[in-house]
Amino acid sequence: MFEKVLFNRLQIRLDNLLNQNQHAYRIGKSCQTAMYKFTKDVYEAIDKPNFKVGAIFIDLTKAFDSVNRKLLISKLMKNFKLEPDYVRIIKSYLENRVIKIKGDSKYYVNPTGIPQGSALGPLLFSLFINDICDDVEIEYILYADDLVVYTSDSNVMKIIEKLQHTISKIDNWCNVNFAKMNYSKTEYMIFHKQNDKSLKTSQENMVLKVGGQFLKRVFEFKYLGVRLDSTLSFKSQYKYVSNKTASKLGFMYGVKRYLSVNVMKCMMNAYVHSVANYCIEVWAVQTNVMLQSIQSKVDRFIINFFVPIITKKMKRLGKKLPAIVLARNKINVSELRKLCNFYTIQERRDLFLAKYIFKLYNETGNNELIAMGNREMPIFRQITHMSSTYENCILFRGIRMWNTLPRFIKIAELGFTKFVEIVKLEIEKNRISDYYYY
Repeated sequence: MFEKVLFNRLQIRLDNLLNQNQHAYRIGKSCQTAMYKFTKDVYEAIDKPNFKVGAIFIDLTKAFDSVNRKLLISKLMKNFKLEPDYVRIIKSYLENRVIKIKGDSKYYVNPTGIPQGSALGPLLFSLFINDICDDVEIEYILYADDLVVYTSDSNVMKIIEKLQHTISKIDNWCNVNFAKMNYSKTEYMIFHKQNDKSLKTSQENMVLKVGGQFLKRVFEFKYLGVRLDSTLSFKSQYKYVSNKTASKLGFMYGVKRYLSVNVMKCMMNAYVHSVANYCIEVWAVQTNVMLQSIQSKVDRFIINFFVPIITKKMKRLGKKLPAIVLARNKINVSELRKLCNFYTIQERRDLFLAKYIFKLYNETGNNELIAMGNREMPIFRQITHMSSTYENCILFRGIRMWNTLPRFIKIAELGFTKFVEIVKLEIEKNRISDYYYY
């Protein structure tokens, strides 16, 4: 309780002094907001003729455990001008800490690092790492210790030059601040259009070096839980979601006989749907046919749960099932979804896109959206672009989805929760009956 009280007081004083590119442990910021900004910036850059984006994903070794406490206290006083009383409290909180290994009776002195699993730990780390990119001249995004720096140009060698200059500066910061970059896990990627063949001529010269080691160039990277590829097609993420959904459903098949309807719905939302929901507005750029292949796995489980007799009959007859039997054994899976209050993966994608645009629209001073007309439900002008690649950008797809919403919605009078309820009702109203035959 003491830590939470102290956290609340520090957050009020210091949150507005934190780097705006720090998305971790802050109100209104999250993994999703970091992913929104990064992918949107990349799409906008590579939409230009012959442009590419170079990005370095930087990994720090034992980031929380290696924080120098004296240096942290110094930064709180000099960089954040924290009141002396709070500085003394934090100093006392960090001093003379010991650790105990489970199964061992001894206690060991722990002279460095920030307590993990505490309310204060994440905030103190954000304050410590806040100035890591003060001298960086290119774009960057922070999520706690997850740092990505990126830049764009039509000349890939200029990109490499800028990245080399930046990674050297960050390595110098690590040395001064008693931190250590994990060179083996720090990797870089070049993002480009799918049909861009100009990179082949520059492969040998695309070399980045730091700390006496060469950085590895990768073509896929897991950033904040989403698998990125060099063309932002999200094929790897789609495959991961498909396989993970099948694995989770395998467990659900094993326990379904013990579940009530309410428990099944709760487990499906928390255990299965959550896999696809994470950043679905970013990665679900595939066609509806591809997304339907994931949805079909979920639908088969729902049918199996509610209509096990027909499912067993289907398995027993196999491919020899006559057409006349198919006509007699018809199930409206849309009604089963409605009974469970489940939304399809395509519907959830559209819902999350609408949420994204609503929040963007309500941000003060936001100039990214340009409304046409003086309607209560504004229509936004679609962003002009040069290539079809940009059409996968969350902003482009979000505006396209938003402009399909009915015009009677009085957006100025709605809070976020009420808006989501209206969009859900609109999605349900536009559903088409979806039949499965057995």
